[in-house]
Amino acid sequence: MRQQKLDRSSASVVIDASLNVVSISQSIYDIYGFNKLPLPIILDKVIKARDAAGWFTLSEAFSNENTINSIIHRMKCNNYYRDFDISNSGEIIDVTHYKDSASGFIFFNCVPTYAFVSCRSEESVEIRGLMALRDLIQLGMIGAFPITFEQTQPKGQVSVPFICGPKSGRVFILDEAQAFPELNPIQYLEDLSLKMHDVTCALDQVGQYSARVELEGREPLQLDLKRQIFYKGGPNFLAGKLVRLWGDITAESIRNEFPNFSLKEAEVICLLVRGNTLKEAAAKMGKAPVTATLQARSAQLKSGERSVNALVARITHSLLY
Repeated sequence: MRQQKLDRSSASVVIDASLNVVSISQSIYDIYGFNKLPLPIILDKVIKARDAAGWFTLSEAFSNENTINSIIHRMKCNNYYRDFDISNSGEIIDVTHYKDSASGFIFFNCVPTYAFVSCRSEESVEIRGLMALRDLIQLGMIGAFPITFEQTQPKGQVSVPFICGPKSGRVFILDEAQAFPELNPIQYLEDLSLKMHDVTCALDQVGQYSARVELEGREPLQLDLKRQIFYKGGPNFLAGKLVRLWGDITAESIRNEFPNFSLKEAEVICLLVRGNTLKEAAAKMGKAPVTATLQARSAQLKSGERSVNALVARITHSLLY
């Protein structure tokens, strides 16, 4: 991502209800880098010239329609929309469309942003769109996050934004702080042992997809996804977040809550809070099951709770909620 000051002026294209170009700014040719088109022309020729010059529209990268059909669909379904045109070099043009109710004319306003995004021309259009989308989110030019889900999210969860292409399954995890280093090798939904078919079915049925993600040698994560629609009736991409289920529960945080616990007692209770059985906790600590049981029992007695399960419930509620 970068910004560069270029000699670019805003431009507009005005069309009538029959898609005939009523007027076209001279600066359109400077922005998009194609030869002048003498009037009268139809919108289709302008779009083809733009495409031939190496530009694509962000929403169209996720659409199953060809370029002109996609634009016609947008105009029919939306009196106003905002999109982005992106060049092979990653230059971004902010494009808005609106229909003037009095004249019936449709206005396309094109404003250079002087921002550039990652955009490798050898990739498919959808993946190029995802790369651009990721950068636009990080630049604050698209408000795709945070995603609000219906379920209550505990305060102790650590999460990271996640976007996915609905056709390719390509994913980008927006983790600049490297809170989830184990996710660095992940490139496709299949790398998380998930299937796009299952995701699509869940989104069609309930509008949201949630799944537990298991990575070898790591604590389980939860993935929550929803569709993000570019405009009414238009294409979508998948967006959501990956959550570390027990983000703030550590042996240290438990000892802060119960300073009379020994480190080993806090460790076994932490493993129980994270969903392990006593036998599993013992194996992870390299202890005999009887030792882990005695440590858990000792922590329970120090806490004053009536059982180990009651202690686990108390810690879960205290540290997560």
